[in-house]
Amino acid sequence: MPDILLARPHPFIVSQVKPFLSAAQLTYAAAENEDDLKRLGKTARAAVVSLALQSALPLSAKEVVDKLRAASPDLPLVFASLLTHDQAKSQIRRLLPDADNNYLYFSKTDLDTPEGQQKLTRALRNIMK
Repeated sequence: MPDILLARPHPFIVSQVKPFLSAAQLTYAAAENEDDLKRLGKTARAAVVSLALQSALPLSAKEVVDKLRAASPDLPLVFASLLTHDQAKSQIRRLLPDADNNYLYFSKTDLDTPEGQQKLTRALRNIMK
C-alpha cells in the first residue's frame, strides 16, 4: 500500500516529486492506467493529481479526480502544477466545486527550498492521518 498515489504522472511529477517523496520517507506508486487508478486509489493514503494539460496517463485531471472519487470518496487529493496557487485555484475549484479550501496544492517552487520541502512533508503527513 503506497502512502501516495501519483494519479496523473507528468514529467515534473516524475523528475521532482518522486525524489522528494523518497527523501521524506513516503512510499509512492504511479498509475499507469485506469485500473491502477481504481486499485491504488483504494489503498493509497493520498493522491497527487497533476494539473498539466497532458500526462503519461491519457486522462484529463477531471477524469482522474472523478475516478479517484468513485474508488475512494474520502481519499485526500493533492494537486500539483508549475503554476502558482493563485493561478491554479480556479482550475481546482472546477475540479472540486464543493471543496472550498479543503485541498492541498503545491507547485514546483515549493520544492526548491528545504523549508518548502519541510512544509510540504508536514502537510502531506497531516492529510494522511
